[in-house]
Amino acid sequence: MLRDVDSMNISKIDIRLKTTSISLEIIEIPDVASRNVINNNIFDDRIRATIWDFMSLRRLEHFAALDIRLEAPLMRPVEVEYFLIMSIQESFKRSHLVPDLLPKPPKKALHVRLPTGEELTPDKKVDISKLKREPNVSWDGNPEKLYTLIMADPDFPSHENPAQRDYIHWMAVNIPGNNLNDADLIVPYTSATPPEHTGPHRYALMVCEQHNGRMGIFGVRAKREGFPVKKFIQDHCLEPVAGTFVEAQID
Repeated sequence: MLRDVDSMNISKIDIRLKTTSISLEIIEIPDVASRNVINNNIFDDRIRATIWDFMSLRRLEHFAALDIRLEAPLMRPVEVEYFLIMSIQESFKRSHLVPDLLPKPPKKALHVRLPTGEELTPDKKVDISKLKREPNVSWDGNPEKLYTLIMADPDFPSHENPAQRDYIHWMAVNIPGNNLNDADLIVPYTSATPPEHTGPHRYALMVCEQHNGRMGIFGVRAKREGFPVKKFIQDHCLEPVAGTFVEAQID
């Protein structure tokens, strides 16, 4: 958030990270509502902070390895909320979904819209009730290629004892482009209902390109629990191209 925007002689605060795995968000002034993320493939761990004066800005620049550029002189103290946004690849690795679930992370973030209209933010804790109904998913699919969609819980029955890893909540293969209506449905969507008192569960949605073309669906085992997602991806030459995940639990 920004304070006393109209009276400040500043047009933009540009926060640039000095690493390749993390990108940034630009906060426009005075239109605080229009926030432009430089690379739409990056979501995830968001770190908020408040800057009250010029020296605080410089201390942040030093300790957080930021390169902060002001397009105009900072004439008075300003309160700034900023986000550090980690790449979806780093997010999958940090959460140990690579290698627990996938051999390698997806290239881009999968866009997921809940039935309520809410966008699913990657790597966030959500209320389990939000995962009751099938969401809308979209990605940049090539209409000349086929894809596989998988939603899985690698923490079944619990994160501490995932003896029945992985639990399949949704699975479709032979998706032309991003047209799920023409896919072969292997496992219909089922809500995320982990056993009680088993702690947090990671729920991952992934889209993989099928490099071997159309998949014979009779060879795909449809059992929900104990489905080896990583082995399935490797055996069928699937490449994760988009993905996201959230964390939820039943107390």
